[in-house]
Amino acid sequence: MKDVLMNNPDLYEGKYDVWWLNKMHELSWWDEIEPFITMYWDIHPFFRMERRREWGHIEWLTGLNPEDEPELHPYPIMMRRKYQRVRRSIGYPIRAVAEQVKLAPVNTLFGCTHSMMLGYAILQGYERIECYGVNLMNPVETYLEKPSWALWYGVALSKGIEVDLTHSPYMMPTVTYFNDRLGQIQNQFTPAVVSYQVWGTEQTGFHDEFAMTKDDWTKLHEVQK
Repeated sequence: MKDVLMNNPDLYEGKYDVWWLNKMHELSWWDEIEPFITMYWDIHPFFRMERRREWGHIEWLTGLNPEDEPELHPYPIMMRRKYQRVRRSIGYPIRAVAEQVKLAPVNTLFGCTHSMMLGYAILQGYERIECYGVNLMNPVETYLEKPSWALWYGVALSKGIEVDLTHSPYMMPTVTYFNDRLGQIQNQFTPAVVSYQVWGTEQTGFHDEFAMTKDDWTKLHEVQK
């Protein structure tokens, strides 16, 4: 079985299955990456895209741009269901994925796209998964999305699946509760302020990282490595 990568900027032709998601096709180096992609993901409903005026993204998904070639996407696009307007879309098999964790309430399993990706990768029988640039660090992601991802992470490990987070260091912080440095670690890596209404809008909470300069952020990542 091939490995599967989430958001991997380094391509190894023929060695990996490569999954990308959401609006990553708008990256400036997309043309270099696209030939290696084996599956694309967008689980968001169309009304959300329209509310956010993501017209270019909708055109890309549906192939409505008249400049596009007839065979717009040579890879399947995983969505919440099969859409006629997205020719290569396939519906996410939510029941089959959830069945892997019979005792967990379904509404705790799929807090974000990355949770759904990891659950699906487990279902497909992958033996090794690498995550690139997946950190889920803003308040909404931290408190509402990451827990379901962590659940699937545990499921993967329990099945003997290797999950490499080298390039996503904040997905599972290296914190041991009885460590003497715990207070220092918490002060450095936890949010400075988080509203109890964190689910209302991303603007109600703030991470220390938002105040960092680009150089400071780079140095922090180097320390994590």
